[in-house]
Amino acid sequence: MAEELEVLWRKLSFTEEEGEGVELGSSSTRAAKEVDLFLVEFGDGKDKRKDLDMSQWSFEKQLVIIQEFEGEQTPKEMELKWSPFWIHIFNLPLISRTKEMGWAIGSSLGAVMEVDVPDSRVH
Repeated sequence: MAEELEVLWRKLSFTEEEGEGVELGSSSTRAAKEVDLFLVEFGDGKDKRKDLDMSQWSFEKQLVIIQEFEGEQTPKEMELKWSPFWIHIFNLPLISRTKEMGWAIGSSLGAVMEVDVPDSRVH
């Protein structure tokens, strides 16, 4: 496959007009440096759901926000304002290790999506 692509690449040629270069200064790339958006396509809906559900991602100690979007949206219309986090609380008294207490503590930090404690059981 690589050899076939190499042969095709050698056959590629540009017209004189297409061969003219374009000089880009730092101002033309400033916006891209401020906010990098990448589009990822999935061949399988299961893989997409798994990656969206398993977020949070990081790269070089920077948070990577993964968000599903509608195809009609432009990058400027996307609001990347939040990312879910798992919070693990250590050394709670046994009486406080309930789903209700998890909701109460989590709600004091932000919007709660889920509390991972079996119903009406101490964990």
